[in-house]
Amino acid sequence: MEHPGEDLRELLRNRSAGGLSNRLRIAVQAAEALDGLHRRGLAHGDVRPENLRLDALGRVELVNPAAPGGSLPADVHGFGIVLAELVAGENPPAGAESAMAGVRDLVMACTAPQPGARPQSLEPVIERLRQILEQLPEAPPRPVREPAKAGPSLLRLSIVVYSAVLLVTGLAIWAWYAFQPPPELPGMIYIPAGTFLAGAGKHAVQLKAFYIDATEVTNAEFSDFCRATGCAVPAAAPELPVVNVPVELARAYARWRKKRLPTPAEWERAARGAKGALFPWGDAEDPSLANVANNPHLAEHRLMPARSFGSYPEFQMIGNAWEMVEGQVNPSPEDLAGFANLLSPPPTSTEPWIAIRGGSYDVPLMRDLAYASHAIPARYAAPDIGFRCAKDP
Repeated sequence: MEHPGEDLRELLRNRSAGGLSNRLRIAVQAAEALDGLHRRGLAHGDVRPENLRLDALGRVELVNPAAPGGSLPADVHGFGIVLAELVAGENPPAGAESAMAGVRDLVMACTAPQPGARPQSLEPVIERLRQILEQLPEAPPRPVREPAKAGPSLLRLSIVVYSAVLLVTGLAIWAWYAFQPPPELPGMIYIPAGTFLAGAGKHAVQLKAFYIDATEVTNAEFSDFCRATGCAVPAAAPELPVVNVPVELARAYARWRKKRLPTPAEWERAARGAKGALFPWGDAEDPSLANVANNPHLAEHRLMPARSFGSYPEFQMIGNAWEMVEGQVNPSPEDLAGFANLLSPPPTSTEPWIAIRGGSYDVPLMRDLAYASHAIPARYAAPDIGFRCAKDP
């Protein structure tokens, strides 16, 4: 079957995409083309029938690949819509009920509203489509016969087919509108729902979707809060992270911004990624990549602007300033002894304590900085402790 220069939308519109088997083969080729793009670290960014073209040999080609702002979850969702449109209105051959159920399951998985719930690559989708193709019975040859008069049986069949068309088309429309890309929030990074590997042993932890600040809260941002609420405006440079802030004031700032402090698990997910890397940049224990005490390229060790070093995609989850996270913690005897001479009156185990994470400019890079917590009294503030905010979608 030749389709020189035709895109998939034209084929579907003209009903020239062939039967169910051929349509599923088109889906496999489209998924393989997208998977090849993803393996090169790219994303299409606009997967829809208009951007899938069949050449003279019937091979699927991607049109306008690697659009700016594309992502693998968005490509998987777009493919799910394409798959739904390919099978919409198709009357499957007898005995293909299980295969069609498999196609519906794939559509639902690929178009899940939360990006983290979708397949993390198209490889398993391709494999499942191939299995479905093997399950399809051979379509019998269509006998040539005189047109039959429309009788009760033909009418019932028409109603069934029409209902199936409406059902599958409705599914495609629902899937299209169910996917609402998370709105972009200035200065924040969206972390999709899903499982990530946490702690030293990389145990699986399930998290809901959330946003986290791309940087530590800066003096400039905190000054806006102070001018609005009457607290003392920080005197340090505006681009530096705000420090010397106790947790209650940090929480007040977060509420003022309609945000909150991240939980320890959220902070760790943002710092380590879904696969539990040791550091935001990977597993390389390289102190030159962070503002830490053993960075060999820094002449002096002090706070640096919040947007220093690389983004992964957040800035400075490791080093620069310790970051407060939400949640009560229990201090160890060593914690109580360490703060006994720093606070008056000395802290007790019955007063509120919180955790800080990520290290700072005055501690060396350590392998556990992204997952280990250190306890501080909630009333404590220091020149190397700051915070960043989180927000629910």
